[in-house]
Amino acid sequence: LLGAYGRVFAASGAADDYVGLARQGVATAEAIGDRDVFVACNAQLCQAYLLAGYLRESLVANDTAVAADIEQSGAESDVVFGLNASQIFGFDVGQWLRCMRTRALVLIGQFDAAEASLATALRADRSKVIPVVQYHAHLAAVEMAFHRGDGSMARLHTKEIEGYASRSGMAYLFTAARLCRALVGTTEGDFASASSDLHEALATARKSKTGLEIEARLLAYLAHVLDLAGEKARAAQVASEAIDVALRRTDRVAE
Repeated sequence: LLGAYGRVFAASGAADDYVGLARQGVATAEAIGDRDVFVACNAQLCQAYLLAGYLRESLVANDTAVAADIEQSGAESDVVFGLNASQIFGFDVGQWLRCMRTRALVLIGQFDAAEASLATALRADRSKVIPVVQYHAHLAAVEMAFHRGDGSMARLHTKEIEGYASRSGMAYLFTAARLCRALVGTTEGDFASASSDLHEALATARKSKTGLEIEARLLAYLAHVLDLAGEKARAAQVASEAIDVALRRTDRVAE
């Protein structure tokens, strides 16, 4: 409950509030000795650190959750009391951790490690994939391709997220899909379409009140696109707005 409450703040307020509540969740789970809840809360802490831009801390929380999950899975017991970590969330927490790890590694710039992590995340059974979990891996792949200037790879993974958005009808995934389309357009030099996609992503996030945790990053990418298109004054205005939003939401990567 503490972690879930914090996740609300990540979209509506500041990621640092999510970090604080997720830390409380981890401490509570550790105090009561519930390993499954400990795994779940560390997964939330991993996401909280990721959204706040504490990337190395996110990886540490990820490692802690994975290690605890393996330990719990290997425990010899004929009876299981309560819910395991995946049952708590209603999806495979191990897969969520793999996807978030890939994103953190990409944002740090450790692309070789990110590629290995991505390969593991993409081996998931497609029939059991949960869109709001799996899209993280594809988003990480798009951002890595963007930084490498690999338009074909960015487009390949963008199509996956667009498929998730179309099938689920989720505004949250629509926002992510438009972001990825914009990164493809930027990589291919189509700054007009990239700008349009980013404006659509921002409009969707603000109207639906979902995906606002990446609002500052959308603005930062828009400033970048405008700069590449030669609209220097407008780019500076949008960059300033991005910094203001990033500071308010404590999104250090976007800042």
